[in-house]
Formats: sequence, C-alpha cells, structure tokens
Amino acid sequence: MLDFGAARQAIGQEDQNFTVILKRGYAPLEQYNAGGRQGPWTDIYALCATLYRAITGQMPADALSRLETDELIPPTRLGAVLPAPAEAVLLKGLAVRSQDRPRDMIELLGGFEAALAEMARSSGRE
Repeated sequence: MLDFGAARQAIGQEDQNFTVILKRGYAPLEQYNAGGRQGPWTDIYALCATLYRAITGQMPADALSRLETDELIPPTRLGAVLPAPAEAVLLKGLAVRSQDRPRDMIELLGGFEAALAEMARSSGRE
C-alpha cells in the first residue's frame, strides 16, 4: 500500500498546486474536495476499502456514487463469510460521511477487538 494521504500532508503547506491523485473505490469523499478535511478517518476508509476488496474480491462502490443513496453491498451479501459484528465494524469504516467513521486506527482496532470478543462469547470460547 502506498501513501494513505501522507504525501498530501507533507506537501500541503509547501505547494498549493498539489495534484490530487486518488483511486475510485478506495478514496473517501473528503479526498474529492480540495478543501475536504482529512485525518486518520481518511486512512481508515482506505484501509477498510482494501479489506473489503480482499474479502469480497470486488472494489467497493465509489464514495461519490454513494453520497445520495448509499448502496454499498455488505460483504456477506457478496458471498463472503464474515461474522456480523466484524462486518458492522468494516462497514462503519467505509461510511461515506467522515464523522460516521472511527476517528483513528485505535478506535477501529477496538471495534474489531470488541467484535472478536462478542463472537467468542456467543460461541462459548471466552
């Protein structure tokens, strides 16, 4: 994986003519707008998009196309075997609106850890 927004942040204050290069399906909405506020939640979207692709074999729907009607297909509807709690965390990481995503990687990891703990409790493997 390359970048995750690091180049934009490093160049941001030095060169105002920075050209945005993004990959549809992996780029969150805030990367489409030059004034979009980016942060760890931007990288969370990209990471979850990569996980989505690895799990389903399909690229997630483009963030712009999901803006009015979010039609992201959950991985389990595409035939992926994924426990519901883990799928919920993944889909939260792919939320179109940045404020609906985990705020940082620690929060995302905590979500996955809680999902694993819930799965262990429900299967009696604590």
